[in-house]
Amino acid sequence: MSNLCYFEVPVDDIERAKAFYGQLLDWQFEKSTTSLEECDYWHISTGTPNAPGIAFGGLIKRQSPMHRTTHYIHVVSIDEHIEQVQKLGGAILMPKTAVPGKGCFAICLDPDKNAFGLWQCDETG
Repeated sequence: MSNLCYFEVPVDDIERAKAFYGQLLDWQFEKSTTSLEECDYWHISTGTPNAPGIAFGGLIKRQSPMHRTTHYIHVVSIDEHIEQVQKLGGAILMPKTAVPGKGCFAICLDPDKNAFGLWQCDETG
């Protein structure tokens, strides 16, 4: 079974979103320095890995009007899951993309046009 492992929230105003979620939920934010994330990207800490739920997420400047919250699902083999998505009637929106030193991801659509992400951890990390 594969677990949800990360979420990403697109927003129009980063500072407003940080203030809102920080005050409402006590979330903490840290500016990303990963080269892949050349856009305005902030890592979100929602708690600790030992607490219930997902402990980490991301806040990103909205890329288009259709850019929606994305939930990432941890998988052992992203290549196998991309193939399965297509066999089961889904589609690939963004192909497998490396995040140096961390892993790789792909953005998919289910048959009902719901977007979700697949995440595979870097085996060396």
